[in-house]
Amino acid sequence: MISVSGDQTARIHDVETRRCVGTFSGHSGSIKSVSRKYEDDNIFATAGRDGSVLVWDVRCSSSTSPQGDLTFRPADRLLNVHSSSARPVPPKRTKHGSDGPNTASAVQYMIHNEHIIASTGTLDGLVKYWDVRKHGTYFKHDFPAPLQTSTYTPTTKRAHGMTSMALSPDGISLYAVSSDNHIYRFNSTALGGPVEQYGGNNYACSSYYIKISVSPDGNFIAAGSSKDLYVWEVNRPDRRPLVFQGHEREVTGVDWAKDLGNGTQLSGCSDDATVRTWKSNPELCRECRENKSLLNMHSIVSE
Repeated sequence: MISVSGDQTARIHDVETRRCVGTFSGHSGSIKSVSRKYEDDNIFATAGRDGSVLVWDVRCSSSTSPQGDLTFRPADRLLNVHSSSARPVPPKRTKHGSDGPNTASAVQYMIHNEHIIASTGTLDGLVKYWDVRKHGTYFKHDFPAPLQTSTYTPTTKRAHGMTSMALSPDGISLYAVSSDNHIYRFNSTALGGPVEQYGGNNYACSSYYIKISVSPDGNFIAAGSSKDLYVWEVNRPDRRPLVFQGHEREVTGVDWAKDLGNGTQLSGCSDDATVRTWKSNPELCRECRENKSLLNMHSIVSE
């Protein structure tokens, strides 16, 4: 298991022994996101508040401390991936929990091309693609040029940053949460403008800690918000989302159960120090369709 932290490191843990088996140092700010290379357990990438995306390979660039712990250096480094100027702004945390304008908020390895990494930032509202085979080119420049950049489609007067990304199971659709209170869907194989957008039902992306997750069958997306957990049907962007209530504060992390044998399950964690799990119940669903008053009783709101 890979964890990232405000201590500017990533760590790999053995879940059976509960021990840290490797520390990855190279960022100069809190790490916001991590993504493992598709079908390769040796390589992963991280994005941080220092504005950089770092690529790590557990097979190289390591040293052993006197205590016997392994420490790794980055195998590749992309600096200032979403900086607004040629002079990066030092990251600073605001009282509202937002990040500095140079922050790389999310990173995602692509499935359709194993050499491409997607990144988002907290300022420009763009998704950028990077080809990790251009190792030398990126290392030589403080402001490297991306392979591709999405087209910004404004819903407000100014650009809003992205908080997180998630890829559909088939690798075709890339979803990004925006601080303009929308979720955008991109065609990952032909990056341009968003092909769909999702919102509604008072959805509010209140900070850069809000995450998104795609269901194992690819039919739904779930995202945290200022208080509740929201779920959209990807092929029905016109429909208002389901709102899963119960948390008292901001909902940040969300994830679906990977095993559908026991029914679909969805979990969310919150700043109220709880993790809540919802499980699909077709029988209850039929009852709620017949009696709308049951929806609030079971902490689900549907439009």
